[in-house]
Amino acid sequence: MSGFHCMMQHSFKMNRKTHGPPRMTEPPFEFNVEDENGTFIKYYEPGKIYIAKLIGPIHFRGILIQPRLTDQNGFLIGSLKGGQFIEEEIWDHYGIRFQECDTSFHANDSVTHKNDFKKFITKIRWITDRDVGPVQFL
Repeated sequence: MSGFHCMMQHSFKMNRKTHGPPRMTEPPFEFNVEDENGTFIKYYEPGKIYIAKLIGPIHFRGILIQPRLTDQNGFLIGSLKGGQFIEEEIWDHYGIRFQECDTSFHANDSVTHKNDFKKFITKIRWITDRDVGPVQFL
């Protein structure tokens, strides 16, 4: 099975032998969060479903997406995650799956790739049942 290793779930530090050095240019893709009507959002409401969308004009093969908690200035609060993703049948088409690092607890808060096929778009539904404060998707 493919996907990012669980040792990366908190740090996001990739193996440089496999993935090369960090990219120092603008990302070759767009990442947006929309409501179910397709409107870009900057703030969320607990209990509403939102769509996290990754779109690339060139392909990508691997992803790891997590909703991380931040302070009011946008600085990450350790590796705390906020909300959860909602799995759908279309995930097979997108080539994604939950990153399941602790099999005794399914937090559904991290999504990774399940194959290395070329991907141009990924859509993931996200929800939180309470106000967890500012959230940044990494």
